[in-house]
Amino acid sequence: MGPQVQPVRREAGAHWIRALARDLRNDQMETYMLTHPKDRSITPVDSLYELAVRIVLEERVASVSLVQRRLRLGYGRTVKMLERMAAEGLVSAHLGSDGFRELLISPFRRRQLLQQLLVSHLQWEP
Repeated sequence: MGPQVQPVRREAGAHWIRALARDLRNDQMETYMLTHPKDRSITPVDSLYELAVRIVLEERVASVSLVQRRLRLGYGRTVKMLERMAAEGLVSAHLGSDGFRELLISPFRRRQLLQQLLVSHLQWEP
């Protein structure tokens, strides 16, 4: 049989490892804060966000299920996209249990955004 470790020593070792991991995470966070500029807007970049906006503008309806089906995404990612659209003023906040949101922009602004998205999409396509 191998050596046996007393439960008290095992707990002390586990506590020491957890403390070491916490200190490493804190050091990494401090390094990150020092190396990155103070002015950082933490909005995660989603490669499919513009496509989701385009779908919502084309369909004139913002719903989680619509974007989910069209882009074949998970619920959480789709909700984050729609929340970002709401924060940017494109769609309303969540209206109720049906999951639909209203477009908050004028038809003229909707056409402008669609044209911009189409032009940017054509520029990036190989």
